[in-house]
Order: sequence, then C-alpha cells, then structure tokens
Amino acid sequence: EWRQRLYPVGRLDYDASGLLLLTDDGALAHALTHPRFAVRKTYHVLVAGAVGPQALSRLRHGVMLDDGPTAPAHARVLETSPGQTVLELTIREGRKREIKRMCAAVGHPVRALLRVSMGGVELGALPVGKWRRLKPAEVDRLRRSARQDAAPAAGRDD
Repeated sequence: EWRQRLYPVGRLDYDASGLLLLTDDGALAHALTHPRFAVRKTYHVLVAGAVGPQALSRLRHGVMLDDGPTAPAHARVLETSPGQTVLELTIREGRKREIKRMCAAVGHPVRALLRVSMGGVELGALPVGKWRRLKPAEVDRLRRSARQDAAPAAGRDD
C-alpha cells in the first residue's frame, strides 16, 4: 500500500478563493508558509468604497491590528466602480485573515478575495475547482522563493 502525506501550503477561508498549493515536501510547505521566510502572496481584493491615497498609504506602510502591526504591503488599485474598488495586495506574512483585517482597518471591508499568486507561481486561468501539476520551473521558483532572506516587503507601488 502506497502512502504519502500531502501538505497544504497556506489556507483559504470559506469565503475566499484562488491559488492553493499542495505538496508532499513538508520542509517546502513549512518554508512557504512560515512568516520568517517572507514568501510573497498576491491577492485581488474587492472592497467596499472608493480607496483613496490615504488608505493605500496605510496599507503600504503597515496597518496596526489587534495582534500588532502588519509588515508593509505592495498595494495598488486595479479597478474602481461605484461603491467598490478592486485592489491588488501583496503581503509576506500571511497571518490569520490578515488581508480582511487590514482592509477593514483602513475603512474598506472585503467583499471578495482571490489569491492569484504565491512564491512566483501564478493562478492564471485555472477554473474554480480544477487543479494541475506544477511545472518543474514553477517548483524551482517556489524553492528559490522559500530560500530568500526574510526582507520586508517594499511597501510601495513600483
């Protein structure tokens, strides 16, 4: 009988969607999820209201939450429509419900959350509920991402 353990890399809340990685490499899963390794995770976030420069600045410089300040996030507006904004946020921590708490703290509650990238691996056009194997180059990219020094995110819109 063949037995192999699969490790989820990160988590998504019941009301979030997007990229979720599974691996049989426990050490890699740990390195990709532990805050010390500061692996980048990018989200497209639909929030309530029009996000202005002050809220973006707060996200880019770190937001005070009940469990302490967040690291700076890369934050930019992707799209605006009446009463809502789509943001792209890249973080390196991944604390429990961090994106939702950050957005609420700057006055823009999250309506929808989609993880589009982790450690340089992109979700792309993969349909909801489908999966695919990673290409060797993507696995190499994840391994390199997990070995990087835990430098803080730039916190600006480059």
